[in-house]
Amino acid sequence: MKLIQIDRENRIKIYRKYLQEIGFGIDGYYETTMIDEKCYFLFENVNKGVISIHEERGLTGFYIFKEYIDEYETLLDYVLSLREVTKMLFTDCDRQLFKSIQKRGFKIEMQAFNFGLEKTIDTDYKMELAIVENIELYIRVFGDFVLDYKRRIDNNELYIKYDSNGYPISLGAYEPMILNPKKACVSMKVSNKYLRKGYGLQTVLFIIKTLQDKGIEPNARCWYLNEISKKTLLKSGFKVSNHLLRVESF
Repeated sequence: MKLIQIDRENRIKIYRKYLQEIGFGIDGYYETTMIDEKCYFLFENVNKGVISIHEERGLTGFYIFKEYIDEYETLLDYVLSLREVTKMLFTDCDRQLFKSIQKRGFKIEMQAFNFGLEKTIDTDYKMELAIVENIELYIRVFGDFVLDYKRRIDNNELYIKYDSNGYPISLGAYEPMILNPKKACVSMKVSNKYLRKGYGLQTVLFIIKTLQDKGIEPNARCWYLNEISKKTLLKSGFKVSNHLLRVESF
């Protein structure tokens, strides 16, 4: 068995097919762990599948082609034996992988909730597009919540709600998914000054409506222990669609 590295263009194409097969139940964070790090064909005379190995998260992608599905367990055993694979991140949308990990008796832990939305949202809440001139203000109020403010502003993906003094109340954002361009991940941040006043919910509703008006399906994620974000997303109409799981040690 050999590992043959795959370029980014081909890994995106292959993982799109994989996600179609399991129902696309992932968020933007998880897709980047599959396509932005090391990605390989499992080669034994022919390419039998694809794996991704993330430097911090371990094995984040495991996709065996249908022609070789009868070798699934053997190939999984081989991959889990690789010295680079000490952890694992996966979605329970992939029922076969989930059952195979359960069968091996590994301790599975919750990482995050993934949310989907099946209804149309309407809101009168107003927000403004973020502007480049205010980047320093946004960083001061919201920190590194957004990693690349300028790029996101240039793409019209960031919205701001200001108070009467021009101070940011909340930031709403969406990021188009790479593997499913018809979806985008919703996120929001409320400034400390305006926490627990209902602005988080209103911000989420605004971003949802903005996406739906563009014909884009909203998607969201929150960490398993973040009960406040979970409640806000549920109130906005999202429903938990699946879970992101991890194995910290084999």
